[in-house]
Amino acid sequence: MKTKGILIKTFIGVFILGLVFPNTGLFRERENARIVARENRRITAFPKNSWREKSFYSNFEKWYQDRLRYRDKAVKRWRTFNARLGVILSDKIFRGKNQWLFNRNNVVQGFDYKEEKAVVLHKLQAYCSANGARFAFLLAPPKEAIYDDYFPPAERRKYRDYDYWEAQVKESLQRQGVRYLSVTDTFKAARRNDGAPLYFHDDHHWSYYGAALASKLVLEDWQAASEGNWYSWIALETTKRHVFKERSYANELGFGQTYETDAPWSAQFTDEIYAVDCNSGKESKMKKIVSNDYLWGKIMNGEGIIKNKTLKNKKTILILGDSYSSYMAPYLSQYADTVVATHYSRGKKFVNMPELLAKYQPDYVLLEMLGNSFYRSKEVQRIGKIIIPD
Repeated sequence: MKTKGILIKTFIGVFILGLVFPNTGLFRERENARIVARENRRITAFPKNSWREKSFYSNFEKWYQDRLRYRDKAVKRWRTFNARLGVILSDKIFRGKNQWLFNRNNVVQGFDYKEEKAVVLHKLQAYCSANGARFAFLLAPPKEAIYDDYFPPAERRKYRDYDYWEAQVKESLQRQGVRYLSVTDTFKAARRNDGAPLYFHDDHHWSYYGAALASKLVLEDWQAASEGNWYSWIALETTKRHVFKERSYANELGFGQTYETDAPWSAQFTDEIYAVDCNSGKESKMKKIVSNDYLWGKIMNGEGIIKNKTLKNKKTILILGDSYSSYMAPYLSQYADTVVATHYSRGKKFVNMPELLAKYQPDYVLLEMLGNSFYRSKEVQRIGKIIIPD
């Protein structure tokens, strides 16, 4: 009986501690400051309206949640626990075949201002051509477009097949004479032929293998318009290189996935790759493969510049892209003397094309955009950030 009493008291004590301890964060301003720094937002203030109003309680809940000690860890563990039971605690993300994660918000459901976008791309292409650079537009199809057959049947029935939207892009750009490189066609052929994963199962980005195929498409188009046979694709062997990757879907769900993966590689590829500071011009030899973790900050805040010291072709490619283009950089830098990458909108008030073309004198200009970004109406403004003289 005495032992039973001790166990009951211990249980009650642990239970009370479990209730009290998280609430000690209510009185710790240091914890509040950490939330502000980590999540880049203002912490919710205590509601000042009357407790008789309904809004008081919803605001109080937000205030309370912002001050719970170890809130993020608790949420992560709870999500992980539920995921192991097969439960996905998200309104957006769902699980498909082979445990792949997908996002409902990334399924294309409309195409706004398609003719206006085509006109802008035509204007950009004409300006690049007038300045001696071949231009091409590459639309990175969302993972949800290429692997919709992995969706649960109930999810797949909700959405129109991506081929419908792809056809509209091709038609509108063809009317304007814009050079369009269809990654969708390339990926569908790859799935039929070898079945290697083209995207990461826990992230929205394409895999390094998918990025290699997109790079091959660009290089083939570039070679077709060039003098001399400076390019020949080197087959990717069983050789692999350790690289960084994102894990956006898993991270949002609190899954304990890894940020590391392997990139398909070739023994014929060179390691004589150098990073160049866009402001000082200082060069430094890359100690690893150029990947998203290195380039992302560079393309957001200026230009990421990669030079291949072994090439004699003196070919320069300028990429106006997003994070998808950073996964292409390891492969493009094996064939082009200089790869210059910058984001077409993020982190910038505008993208000055006259300045970029004069500074880097590229032979080839690639505009790469994620499918969802291009289809959505707000992207007219993003493309409009690229300054093109009349």
